[in-house]
Amino acid sequence: MKLRDAERGSMDSRTRRVGRFLGLLGFLSLWLAAQAQMKIPPETVQQWANVFSVQLREVTVKYSGSMLLQKKLKDVESIIKIVDIQGSSLVKEYSDEIERMLGSKMKSVKRLAESA
Repeated sequence: MKLRDAERGSMDSRTRRVGRFLGLLGFLSLWLAAQAQMKIPPETVQQWANVFSVQLREVTVKYSGSMLLQKKLKDVESIIKIVDIQGSSLVKEYSDEIERMLGSKMKSVKRLAESA
């Protein structure tokens, strides 16, 4: 019995030492990463951001089709009429229409329930 307790005690001691070592190793790696980040000049980061911005813009223009839409709009601009509308009035119209449709469905369900 005493032997098992001694074995458990030595295992706990080893586990604690390994845990401390791993904690120290983790702290050291975080500290090194922070030190490496401090060595990058802000101008370099700004340059990376500018290059990334240009590349992102090129990709979005290429795959979104926005240039094609702008060209098509220019072609039909003289034919179509673009009207500004109030968003709140549009939402009100939609909500009234939905309310009307749901009201008729509710009446239909009530009639079905009464006839059953």
